[in-house]
Amino acid sequence: MKKKLVILTDNFGLNFSGGAIATSRIFEPIQDNFSDIIVIANQVGDHPFKNITFLEYQNRKGAISHIKSFKYRNDIVFYGDFYMTYYYILAGVPYYFTYHDNWPEQKYLSLKNRIKSFFYVPLYKLVIKKSEHTATVSDFKFNFISKLNKNTSLIRNGINSDITKQKYAAYNPAEKLKIIMLGNIENRKFRLAPKLFEILQTKGLLNQITIDIFGNVLDEKLVGKIQSYKNISLKGFKKNIDFNSYDLLLSTSRMENLSLAVVESLANHTPVVCFDVGGLKEVVTNNENGLLIPKDNVVKMCAAISGMIEEKTVFDFSKQDLSEYSWDIAAEKYKKILLPI
Repeated sequence: MKKKLVILTDNFGLNFSGGAIATSRIFEPIQDNFSDIIVIANQVGDHPFKNITFLEYQNRKGAISHIKSFKYRNDIVFYGDFYMTYYYILAGVPYYFTYHDNWPEQKYLSLKNRIKSFFYVPLYKLVIKKSEHTATVSDFKFNFISKLNKNTSLIRNGINSDITKQKYAAYNPAEKLKIIMLGNIENRKFRLAPKLFEILQTKGLLNQITIDIFGNVLDEKLVGKIQSYKNISLKGFKKNIDFNSYDLLLSTSRMENLSLAVVESLANHTPVVCFDVGGLKEVVTNNENGLLIPKDNVVKMCAAISGMIEEKTVFDFSKQDLSEYSWDIAAEKYKKILLPI
């Protein structure tokens, strides 16, 4: 008899964060292995599933009530992908967990995050310890999680199947350097962007580039700063990105587990310039398929962009191997963990 899958999360679907996208892509190939997929979430967006049962919750009490309605059944697999996975602990049910977040490192980004860390760090450690099995997407986080739970797996995220791989072509100096930035516009990913844009403007480089930013707006004040610079366009959220239209993916994120956007850009042979944070060095090889900039150093990031404009930087994707970054491979690994024979 097939089991039912219960997914507890914040937002579910392809038009939210990288973690939400990953959950949909992971279970899409193996959805027929479950008799039903029940999603307990705040909201559901676009998703690739034939059918789901959506149970909305507004608060912790509501979520736990939904969970407990399945507590004494033996045909349920409980899965979580965000901090509210601890509701499973409160409800007294066994669960499986994937860690996508950026704690404890994120506490060093600001005083506000340091205060938040007193909640999130011990909470995530508890969720990881109590999980039947915990997965994560980077070696960087695997080293952290495996110390808390011996049942830990490294399972890479996949690559959007709509990406068309192109042969790398060096930037054409007769045109403006076309740059793309991806991610929710908030403190962690874009706080340093205005500082970078100011340096680019001071050096007269903004006239030689265009920057398209795709992502949901979470910080209106930050957006105001970004929009004060010319040749920068906010495009909103978009599910499928045409990397062929760009010369470079630029990331000013100050902490990453392992960014979906970075992997998809590299898969399309669009080079990446980013800070050397989190698990990014697992896919970005300096001076080959991208440039790793010392953390928070916007001066050197500006120099890297200048080097591309002046044709001093040529990238080589011949040694790049992203074969393990597959949603089908990831799905089969999750299937073996959640539905052991």
